[in-house]
Amino acid sequence: MMTKRTDRPKRLHSNNSNGLVESPELVRALVRSAGTGVYIVQDGKFVYVNPLFEEMTGYSAKELMGKHSLELVYPEDKNAVREAAIESLKGGSPHPYEYRFLKKNGEAMWILERVTSMDYGGKRAAVGSFMDITMRKRAEQKLVHQSIVLRALKAIDLLVAEEMDKDVVIDRVCNLLVQAGNYANVWVVLVDGEKHFVSLAYSVRMREMPRLIQNMKQGRYPRCIRDVLEGQKKYNIYHDLSRLPDEHPFLMTENSQAAFVTRLETAGHTHGVMGISISELAATDEDEWLLLQEVAADVSYMLSRIEAEQLRKESEQQMTYMALHDALTGLPNRTLLSDRLNVAVAQASRNSHKIAVMMLDLDRFKNVNDSLGHSIGDELLKAVAQRLGDILRRSDTVARMGGDEFIILLPQVNQTEYAARVARKLLNSFKKPFVVEGHELRMTTSIGVALYPEAGEDAESLLRHADTAMYRAKERGRDRYCVWISEQNEWQCGS
Repeated sequence: MMTKRTDRPKRLHSNNSNGLVESPELVRALVRSAGTGVYIVQDGKFVYVNPLFEEMTGYSAKELMGKHSLELVYPEDKNAVREAAIESLKGGSPHPYEYRFLKKNGEAMWILERVTSMDYGGKRAAVGSFMDITMRKRAEQKLVHQSIVLRALKAIDLLVAEEMDKDVVIDRVCNLLVQAGNYANVWVVLVDGEKHFVSLAYSVRMREMPRLIQNMKQGRYPRCIRDVLEGQKKYNIYHDLSRLPDEHPFLMTENSQAAFVTRLETAGHTHGVMGISISELAATDEDEWLLLQEVAADVSYMLSRIEAEQLRKESEQQMTYMALHDALTGLPNRTLLSDRLNVAVAQASRNSHKIAVMMLDLDRFKNVNDSLGHSIGDELLKAVAQRLGDILRRSDTVARMGGDEFIILLPQVNQTEYAARVARKLLNSFKKPFVVEGHELRMTTSIGVALYPEAGEDAESLLRHADTAMYRAKERGRDRYCVWISEQNEWQCGS
């Protein structure tokens, strides 16, 4: 559409080569029967439109007379239309150009337009003719858009191969889809098996985001999420966002005309809810909704893969943990202790320092099992394990060998007296009774201590001599410790 022209006007020739057509009536008669929408503009305002123009745009001629032509151009296209029209009029022969025309119902119609100049009623005028190319334009853009989205999905697949942190992946997926798919906003709310809020990822932050997150943590979801998370429908399509109430805050994104909100699920397992805000062009395209369902399905599959991998790793970790820890107390078992003891011996050999191995056995534990039952005995063992762990350093190891027997590894000991001091501390800790299911149990323990390198330079020797020292402590009356000194029955005992 053209508003003004400064060079010499080009006249519209009639079939009579001796004359020039300047009659407005004759011009209107010619364009009325044209197979395209035709308009005439003078001083930037409509002075005539043909019936097909009215039919295509929804405006009547009466409504358009005196209206500035650029008012009906899509806002983002106005500058390009103005420049294209000027270039077309300068060129002698009109060159077609494409832009979006705003119909009376608010829809944007893609048109292919040609503009030329003429005399009309004795005044300079621009005459334009156009065709509706919306279907072709949408088909072209659909192919481009689908190609872009498919590339984004491939990028998502590669992302999952490189990154298995679900929150990181979802955050990058949102931004990938916005950047590659030209969506206004993409967000994902993840939930657990009880549909409790877990996390939120989004490409466009809203001012009320902290409040929304707090509400969701308390189980109060916005309606757009609640409808698909708890309702029968797996997805909702919102065509006119301007009419939505405030309970749909995630959908109120600048420049978005419609939104697609869907449940993310695989095999009946709900991962969360995904929302995608889209442009006006795609808002009326059914294929766009199908494409978005494919996107959601791909994201759901991706989440299921991540969760399956996480479950596999957790299962492996659990199996490894169970193989290395005592099932009752959670303490390291014989296997893990052996590994740590071998490492400690190797380090002590390199650095020339001592290590201490303590064998600890509860005195008269059998009486507890016989009088109160094995369940009370098990609870007592768990309480003992907890107390021992509270006393020792993080670098020390407390392990359960089975029954009522515990091993303590001190990986770095400066002198024998330090090990004896720790043994006395352990004995004193038993002076406080253990309360188990209402029973106040007063227990004592016997401790045998073996030091590297005096009692041996390998794990097996240290364990054997610690065991021997523990039995010597029991022989000396229990509730005491004995440190193995030499093969000549030399002991250092105390209580």
